[in-house]
Amino acid sequence: MREIVIVPSEKYADPDRVLCCCAPPANHCMVPDSGRRERTVIACLSLGVPEVVEPAVFYGAETLHLLVDDTDNGLSDIYKEFLEETRRQLKERLPGTYVSLHEMDTSDYHRVLRELLTIARGLDEDDVYVNISSGTPEYSAAAMLLCMQNSSFTAFTVRAKPSSLDPGSVRELMYCDGRPVGLMREVGTPRRVATFDPERQDTELVEAMAVIAECYQDRSYVTYDDIIEGLMVKGIWRYVPDTRRGRTDDSQKRRMFFRRTYIDPMVEKGWLVLDPYARRRFIVTAKGQAVIDVYHGLD
Repeated sequence: MREIVIVPSEKYADPDRVLCCCAPPANHCMVPDSGRRERTVIACLSLGVPEVVEPAVFYGAETLHLLVDDTDNGLSDIYKEFLEETRRQLKERLPGTYVSLHEMDTSDYHRVLRELLTIARGLDEDDVYVNISSGTPEYSAAAMLLCMQNSSFTAFTVRAKPSSLDPGSVRELMYCDGRPVGLMREVGTPRRVATFDPERQDTELVEAMAVIAECYQDRSYVTYDDIIEGLMVKGIWRYVPDTRRGRTDDSQKRRMFFRRTYIDPMVEKGWLVLDPYARRRFIVTAKGQAVIDVYHGLD
C-alpha cells in the first residue's frame, strides 16, 4: 500500500525539493411517543450456542443482530450447524424475535468494528444490550469499544456455569499428548491492531480523512486545497474570510485555519505524522488509515 502524503500546495509534493532535517513532533436518544423502546441484542456466533441464546431470552430480545463468520477456514459446515441450532432455539423460545445476520470475517477487527458502528446508527430509539462474551476476541474488543462510545448501550458478559464443565471433556478437548494446550493447537503470527479513542470520533476530522482517501484515489499526494474543497462539497467547511486588511492574503489565512483546525488535531491523535525528511509534508499513519477503513462512508 502506498503512503498517503498531504502537502500545503503542489510545490511541496516533491520531497527532493523540500528536504528538511526536522524530527516529527511528538443523541440524545429520541423516545417514541408511546414511551416503549424496542429491546435489541447484539452478539457474535462462533462455536457457542448457549452464550448467544440464553442472554437473548433473558433480555427478551425483539431484534437480535448476530455477526457470523463467512470465511472458508475448513469449519464452514460446522459453523452452519451452530447457526442452524441457534436459530432453531431462538424460534422455539423467542418466536417473535427478528434475527438480522451480518456475515463477515469475524476475526477482522476493523471490519467487525465498522459493522457494529453501522448497526448502532439505527438504534437510537432502542434499549441495546451488547454481548461482549460471545464470538471471537476481535468481536469482543470491538463490542466493548462500541459501548464505550455509546453510553446508553448496556454491555454484558456471560460465564459458563461450573456444573456445565466436565473435567474429563475439558482434558479431551484441551490436552494434547497429556499436556494442556487449549482449543488452538497452533497460532499464526501476531497482527498489530490500530486502536481508537474511547470517545466518539470527531465527525469533521473523520470527514476530512474521508476526503483525503477520496482525493488520493487519483493522485499521489493531497494538498490542503484539495481537502478544503472536499469539505466545502460536504458542507462542513467553517472558515469565515477575514475582510480586514493585512499582510496575509485570504488563501493563506484559510490554509492556516485548516492547519490549526484539522492537521494539528490529526497529528495529536496519531492519524498523521510529519515527514522527517521533507518540510511541511505529512504522511497518513497506520492508525489514520484504520480511521479511513472503519469510518469512511458510514452514514
